[in-house]
Amino acid sequence: MSSKVLWHLDAENYQEAQKIFQDIAYRMPQDAIFMSLMTSGSIAPRKLCPEDRLMDWQHQEQGWLFHRQGELKWRRLQGNLFRFVYLGEDSQIPVKAKDASEMLQNLEEKPRQIIADRLRPPILENKNKTMAFQIYEYRNKKTQAREFWRHASIENANTKERD
Repeated sequence: MSSKVLWHLDAENYQEAQKIFQDIAYRMPQDAIFMSLMTSGSIAPRKLCPEDRLMDWQHQEQGWLFHRQGELKWRRLQGNLFRFVYLGEDSQIPVKAKDASEMLQNLEEKPRQIIADRLRPPILENKNKTMAFQIYEYRNKKTQAREFWRHASIENANTKERD
């Protein structure tokens, strides 16, 4: 699986967190999906807006920015310390990031869906249908154990494939 990369990077303050997020956000396609959990509430899945690129890191707890090409996720570890993880298509790895791509060797990528019965995000055309996160699982070729997974998109659920 040489065309995929996995890296992680810690930000020690809000400014570093903003820089890491912006660097990746500007490289994501315009229809990337943004989700966030904050101390002041959550942001339901939606297409990334220009105003999302400037985050309030003081209230951030965790979040996701994803597209079929890859997913950037982050979470607050403690205080002002955040960990960012990227898994996806081969891309430029930030200079200070820890490249963990070797962990993807001997894994195969499999598409799946996770049905979210209670969510009706505004990004779906048919708002009355159940939504599903389209994901990629990275499974061990020998044991089929799931090692990693990442969000890829949000679509109407295929309810024949209940998760």
